[in-house]
Amino acid sequence: MTAAKLRKRTMYQTRHSFASNALAAGENPAWVAAQLAHRGAEILFDVYARYIPNKTRKDGSAFAARMEGEGHQAVVQGRQVVEERA
Repeated sequence: MTAAKLRKRTMYQTRHSFASNALAAGENPAWVAAQLAHRGAEILFDVYARYIPNKTRKDGSAFAARMEGEGHQAVVQGRQVVEERA
């Protein structure tokens, strides 16, 4: 740390770095929560959701395709369904 000119940190101060790097690497959020001694993964989704990679195209298009397959049509803008038509 001295060679890198970083100030000294306690292990507790590395929690955010650990959580964001583990989630960005694709680790299971439940496992990350357990490592941080959280009761569940909910706080991870609240605080660290932006670090969870979008590996499965979670942009609403899969939902829209499913609804169309069942005779429904969903209009999706961004991540929000703005209109459903039967």
